[in-house]
Amino acid sequence: MSSIFSKTFETYLDVSDRATLYLDPDDKIAWANRACTEIFGMAVDDLMGRPIEYLSKNPIDRSVLRPQTSIYQMRHATGLLRDVLVTTVNLGEQGWMLELRTSSIDQFTTEAGVYEKRLRALSDEVPVGIFFSEVGLRLYYINTRLTEIFEVPAGRIYGIGWLDFFSAEDRSKVESAATRALKGERSYVVANLNTGTGRIAQVSLNFRNISTDRGATGFVGTIEDVTDQIAAEERLTFAATHDPLTGLPNREAMDLTLARHFSTAGREKSSLMMAFCDLDDFKTVNDTLGHVAGDRLLIEIAKRLQRICTEDQQVFRYAGDEFIVLCRGVSTDAQAKKVLRGFQRCLELPIYLASTQIQISASFGYAVFRSKVDIEEMITKVDREMYKNKAAKKDLVFQRPGTEQ
Repeated sequence: MSSIFSKTFETYLDVSDRATLYLDPDDKIAWANRACTEIFGMAVDDLMGRPIEYLSKNPIDRSVLRPQTSIYQMRHATGLLRDVLVTTVNLGEQGWMLELRTSSIDQFTTEAGVYEKRLRALSDEVPVGIFFSEVGLRLYYINTRLTEIFEVPAGRIYGIGWLDFFSAEDRSKVESAATRALKGERSYVVANLNTGTGRIAQVSLNFRNISTDRGATGFVGTIEDVTDQIAAEERLTFAATHDPLTGLPNREAMDLTLARHFSTAGREKSSLMMAFCDLDDFKTVNDTLGHVAGDRLLIEIAKRLQRICTEDQQVFRYAGDEFIVLCRGVSTDAQAKKVLRGFQRCLELPIYLASTQIQISASFGYAVFRSKVDIEEMITKVDREMYKNKAAKKDLVFQRPGTEQ
């Protein structure tokens, strides 16, 4: 020891009330002052040459380059373990210096308690739910916002109680995300939460791994109620792909549907019929009864077309008084004409608008496609067929109630 410290400094350390150990490069005790006897219950001579692992339950962190203070469990001569505040100083190739304190533990614990209280107070002010698991899936801390999201007292959430608020399917997803976090991964999941009031909330959960000094593995996480956000996103998506008047899918939705169909049609050998529907003399309705009546007529036509569609058929509003119907599995002209007759019959039923009975009719053009075709070419083809069939149509007939022929 004298080769490292001057004799004067060594004497000072020996009489200091702070226990000090010098560890050689093999982590064995090469020097200890008299204050160490109080901590370990052993004479200084009995400490000499012992590996530090004999006295410390926790391995000393050898990776630190700067002085670092941590709590370690040290073994007394009686076999009892006690918490000791240890400051480690890396001396490089010469070994380590350890300064050990027990009188500061209470102060350290008090400071940690104050720090924890501040963190808890802060977490209760943030607008997201916060939770901690110290070991496994069991929660030991939740903030106020989390109880507001679950709409139950905190006591029902602690431990693994929080998992009971998810359906079986969603619970499996949440447990999987939490388990990934326990393995060291960051994870994220959106799930349906059955709140204490019976409301179903869509929530997003984020998990991140945390480990304690004693090797236990848990996670810290956040939970947000994203019900309104998801609903707003769905409304925006719906607005982008649907006609605001009739609620029918629009041209953009039709393009997406056709793209999906042709991406699988080659594998499934599925044919597709496209039918173009144009209402006859629709302008007369607007000119005679007004645009409000015209809008009501379009809404009624959309409802009728939707009602008659099977699961293999879908109707879209193309533009104005024009509609397009896609029919999967129709491969022959006979099948196509049978489908169109059904659409024509449902549209020819009388409609009452502004106390006026309207006998509407529509012209159809169709084509059957068995392989991928450019969408514009498809529409041009069926549109041309529709106009061919429109020439011999009767004019729109208006009748007031009680004046039927």
